[in-house]
Amino acid sequence: MLRDTVASVLAQSVPVEVIIVDDGSSDGTADFLTTAFPPDQFPVRVIHHEESAGPTTRRNEAAALASSEYLFTIDDDCLVPSPHTFAQTIAGFDLPRIGAVTIPFINIRQSQAVYYKAPDANDRHISFMYFGGMVAFRRSAYRAVGGYRTYYFMHAEEPDLSIRLLQAGYVIRLGTADPIHHLESPVRNVKKLHVLGPRNHLLYHWYNTPMPALLTRMPISAAGTFLHTIKLRRPDLGALGLARGVVGIAHELGRRKPVSREIHSLSRRLSRQSLPFSQVEPLLPPVVE
Repeated sequence: MLRDTVASVLAQSVPVEVIIVDDGSSDGTADFLTTAFPPDQFPVRVIHHEESAGPTTRRNEAAALASSEYLFTIDDDCLVPSPHTFAQTIAGFDLPRIGAVTIPFINIRQSQAVYYKAPDANDRHISFMYFGGMVAFRRSAYRAVGGYRTYYFMHAEEPDLSIRLLQAGYVIRLGTADPIHHLESPVRNVKKLHVLGPRNHLLYHWYNTPMPALLTRMPISAAGTFLHTIKLRRPDLGALGLARGVVGIAHELGRRKPVSREIHSLSRRLSRQSLPFSQVEPLLPPVVE
């Protein structure tokens, strides 16, 4: 599948540089890709690591190596069937405040529903949530906020980056491009996700939520994520995640940098529904370069 993913990216109507970060695989992926896409024939660079550091670290690593104005992060279980998707997405960066544009996608193995697509192609619709494997960033905006927080490892890193983009004066726009096909891999470490969920939601509020909202949002979030693991009949993993969240907060005490109350309120509104850019722009602070 990864070979097909790379081939579909290379078939885009705009020039691309492809950076593939192999996060500690042991199945010969890096050698396979180098053979399938020789670097003297394709603009493909493969970086192999012996140990896994997680998506947040590896995406930051690739972003630091990239030279293009826009960063497309595409997961290895995605295909880009239309050669116009990237060009259509780039067209969405038509204002300096647009820091990211979602790439609509279809979960092919589930339904034909299209997710994270603007309801109206004739207006700019701003979202708070996005999927890390189906999005494009303005590189200057990504760099301005420091990219992903790597302490998350994975899970909840998207809203964290989203709220920091808002605080820096940037927004995430819902895209209108031809959709990506997402073929979710059946090989997933579900237990790890059930632990990281409660842990990282606590961390999210510790990092970002201003007082006095922190006093209510953190326990509500903790209860919600723990109830989710109860429904999944794995409260043991939920409890472990919350415990690790408390330990994580102790580890990250000096890294708390809450957003303003206005941005926190805006993020809550945008998490419930997308809003037209004309309604969001007056609430944004000046852009951080």
